[in-house]
Amino acid sequence: KLRIFCAIECKSTKYKSMSVQSDKNEKGKMVKLHQIESLEKISKYDGTISGLILNFRDEDNDNQRTYFIEINSFINMMKLIDKKSFNEIDLLTVGKAKKIQGNKKITRWNWNIEEFFESYNN
Repeated sequence: KLRIFCAIECKSTKYKSMSVQSDKNEKGKMVKLHQIESLEKISKYDGTISGLILNFRDEDNDNQRTYFIEINSFINMMKLIDKKSFNEIDLLTVGKAKKIQGNKKITRWNWNIEEFFESYNN
């Protein structure tokens, strides 16, 4: 059985976009530069999956969308869109992020990570 090491940074927001730090002196950004650099470094090893799980939720928490994007695709997307933040449309059209299915059980959300990783290699 193939073994894979996963390095994942998870982010969640109730806003329409997520900000990205492009300079170490910038404060208050959601995705930090050191996180991007670390994930990129880890991605160079064989047998690794390195990226971001990004959750966008509505104010009422009844509707959530979650995506996975590999770190190299994320870096490329940020270069192509040439902005200091990204939104779901950027993720899906430019970044080619993959959706992770989820459902709400009474009050909390449950994300099917096992199914995602099984389908990831296909």
